Amino acid sequence: MTTKEFIIKELVKERGKYISGEILAKNLNISRAGISKAIKELKIEGYLIKAVPNKGYSLNFENNILSSEIILQHLKKTQDIYMYKTIDSTNKMAKLLNNEQTKHGTIIIANEQTEGRGRLGRSFYSPADTGLYMTVILKPNLTLENSLMLTIAAAVAVANTIKKFIEKKVEIKWVNDIYVEGKKVAGILTEAVSDFESGNIESIILGIGINLSTVTFPEDIKDIAGSLLAKDITIDKNIFVSTLINEIMDIIDNFNKVSIIENYRKYLNIIGKEITVLSIKGNRDALAMDIDEKGQLIIKNKDESIEILNYGEISIRKK
Repeated sequence: MTTKEFIIKELVKERGKYISGEILAKNLNISRAGISKAIKELKIEGYLIKAVPNKGYSLNFENNILSSEIILQHLKKTQDIYMYKTIDSTNKMAKLLNNEQTKHGTIIIANEQTEGRGRLGRSFYSPADTGLYMTVILKPNLTLENSLMLTIAAAVAVANTIKKFIEKKVEIKWVNDIYVEGKKVAGILTEAVSDFESGNIESIILGIGINLSTVTFPEDIKDIAGSLLAKDITIDKNIFVSTLINEIMDIIDNFNKVSIIENYRKYLNIIGKEITVLSIKGNRDALAMDIDEKGQLIIKNKDESIEILNYGEISIRKK
């Protein structure tokens, strides 16, 4: 553990109170000057730390920089967290980190992604400071068939979390795009590592990207993308992240397909509406009727035929 990591851990533990530089220096076995230098560096990084003569240092409650120490403090379970200022992709890093020793629920979080990934080979715009980019490595005891529900479960977890922080209508566009007031604010990318002989899943790489306060978007997505928060409105990022992680782990560790589908259906914004199905075979109009017990979309084509769509094969767009 570095000097700065230790200081943040101690300040988080005593958040709102003051810790003297002398005590920090003694516990770390370094000079007071070393503590002062580390505090200055932490302030430059964005930590809101008060320094008061004869009292010491204190971490402000309104501090809003992503911090693994603060997140861990609010998790229901002890989980490994890897935090990055900038990374190519949290899903890519998760794949590099993932092995037999990797714990269920290991988390990778970045403040910025340079190669953020979305579904169907698309990119996910991931600018610094204004979004949440996170991957959770899951090792559920599920078959390949049941694992298809994990994407749906993750969408429910994201929607549930957002509802706890903002008073706006939250919707899911099948399969896993999260919308707030008609704009896409979050996407989910699920990748499975499976054992084809046993039919079981070894691990799931669950990537989540959320636009928290992004204002400017690239030309190709500016009309459909939006942000969770309105201008001049903030939330505690660390509390938001820990709430989301707890929500994900609760749903996955208490896996109940019936409950997941029931909650998922409540958020869906396309049931009973005309849609355009986009596939490699060409686009066609249809009516979105319902989802089945596996989360597959039941549609009625123009010729009145009923079809069940697997989300791994197509994308859809509400007309």
